[in-house]
Amino acid sequence: RGGKATLWEGGVRGVAFVAGAGVPQELAGTVNNELIHITDWFPTLLGVAGGSINGTFPLDGKDQWKTITSKNQSSPRDEILLNIDLHTSAIRVGDLKLVVNNQSFDGWWYPPVNSTENKKHGIHVPVTKEAKATDMGNGVEVCLFNVTADPREKLNLAQYNMDTVKLLMQRIEQYMVGSDYVQPWTPPEDPTADPKLHGGMWVPWKSSSSSSSSRH
Repeated sequence: RGGKATLWEGGVRGVAFVAGAGVPQELAGTVNNELIHITDWFPTLLGVAGGSINGTFPLDGKDQWKTITSKNQSSPRDEILLNIDLHTSAIRVGDLKLVVNNQSFDGWWYPPVNSTENKKHGIHVPVTKEAKATDMGNGVEVCLFNVTADPREKLNLAQYNMDTVKLLMQRIEQYMVGSDYVQPWTPPEDPTADPKLHGGMWVPWKSSSSSSSSRH
């Protein structure tokens, strides 16, 4: 569901593979669906190389090497904060995923079948009634999915599990009041960045000193 720049699975679920002498032969060709976040790669690769995170700043990532190279080894993490800001946020805890406030570029994409049309982008199927967000009032809409049983996010469970929705929203709020939370900052549009002014290309259009001073 969804795609690039969204919080649906089409925008946040990544596919990767690991190969090499450190991976047991019995695991060759197997699939691992444990929770692994991009921040986990640093401590994982550091551990493989014989390094240590002792003495570093606290890290969000976790060493996942045992998860990757062991059969039936659970991930050391049970949640992933997918996004957090004042308007749109999402979190996954175990099998459940909560998306707060709907986004554009919704729906599902399928490859074209015996068609000369839409070969580049595929066929788009709009969101169905069962998948639409639940209105919580005050401009807040939520979707709750079991993404293990429903990876395409076709059945919004929010209206049947409001206690779970509230718990997951509280978890997001805990991140927002934490000392590590940084307020999102979106700079205003700058018309001088228009590619038309730079030979039709997106290029740096300000010096680093002017960019820094403009932010402050």
